[in-house]
Amino acid sequence: MLQADCYIMLAFLAGGQTFAADFSYAGNFSQDDDVRTFNFSLSQPSKVIIQTLSYAGGMNSAGTKLPRGGFDPTLSLFDANGALVAVNRDAGCGKVAPDLVTSQCWDAYIELQLPAGTWSAVLTQSENVANGPNLSDSFAYDGAGNFTAGPTEQRGFWDFFPDRRTPFWAVDIRGADLSGPPLDSKLHIVNGASFMEGAAGPNTILSLIDSQLNGDSNLTVSIDGINAEVLYAGASQVNFVTPPQMTTMTGLKLNVWRGQNLLRTTLIDIVDASPALFTATQTGAGQAAVLNILTSGGVAFNGSVAPAIAAKRGTYLAVFGTGFGRAMLPGADGLARLEQPVTATLGGVPAQVVFAGLAPNSTSGLQQINILIPDDGPVGPAVSIRLRAGPYSTQAGTTVSIE
Repeated sequence: MLQADCYIMLAFLAGGQTFAADFSYAGNFSQDDDVRTFNFSLSQPSKVIIQTLSYAGGMNSAGTKLPRGGFDPTLSLFDANGALVAVNRDAGCGKVAPDLVTSQCWDAYIELQLPAGTWSAVLTQSENVANGPNLSDSFAYDGAGNFTAGPTEQRGFWDFFPDRRTPFWAVDIRGADLSGPPLDSKLHIVNGASFMEGAAGPNTILSLIDSQLNGDSNLTVSIDGINAEVLYAGASQVNFVTPPQMTTMTGLKLNVWRGQNLLRTTLIDIVDASPALFTATQTGAGQAAVLNILTSGGVAFNGSVAPAIAAKRGTYLAVFGTGFGRAMLPGADGLARLEQPVTATLGGVPAQVVFAGLAPNSTSGLQQINILIPDDGPVGPAVSIRLRAGPYSTQAGTTVSIE
């Protein structure tokens, strides 16, 4: 396979001439409704062939012999505007090889003369076809999980010939100028405090949930080519921090690497802030992760269940969260304060924020906000607490205990 960096060097040496190339990809779905998107570009009108080689196996364009036994695939092709151009489910024995066990020619194959531009080939399992004429219409079984579960079991990748197939897939794209690694739209990236999906701000702790991660601690993460701080890498999960210097932008590539091997790629949107509060139950709701700053000195855990104690009116709370955005350089006191102003309410009553910045001696993904509890503020074991970084608010359902 001609890698993208090799392509760029060849184009430079040839004075800008482009070279069509072959690209080979392979991997495994985690469940039946997974989707992989392969983006590629053409600098001039060209004949392009897109083919799967996983149902029957065979030799791919990179010269690698692939095993048979993968699931029954579908290929869909979309143009730069997301309009559906072509679909193929079963190419037939005139185009693809038969499976040695089933004798079925069910690999997918698309061959088209395409104009210059950018294109997206999408791989799904056979019945998971496009819902409409646009990529934004999604696919028939989105969110259905293992929709091919057999009659006596709940596992996916079940078929009639025979009943058990594997999650293995392989795709060749031949005749393109450039192609990137497959984008996985089914990867779950959640805020490490609220456990909610969505755009992320700078200095946000995120968790990528992926059942195919095997617990290898030697993983790195990058966003738009910028390395992210990895806090934890274990089975099915990697926790990392969006780089502090990220700026607002949509559709940035998030890559997970093991050494020089690219494992997974997906897209992420960056906004100015995505604030959320950590909670004692680590669920994103209920008692917030808060310390009472005691008038006698020291701190105590806030809460209504011992050994935690309720805070008193007129005292201070140290609240911990993530995603409050960029921070300024440390001041003379060594503290790095947040660029965006932070406001707070307790039970809907405004509370004074006396400090909002990066938590000292910790990752940049952890922010600390110190709040003065109003003398006339509400009391109770579960007083709602909401913070805002500029126009962005922390999640609903978090509470503190005040007496």
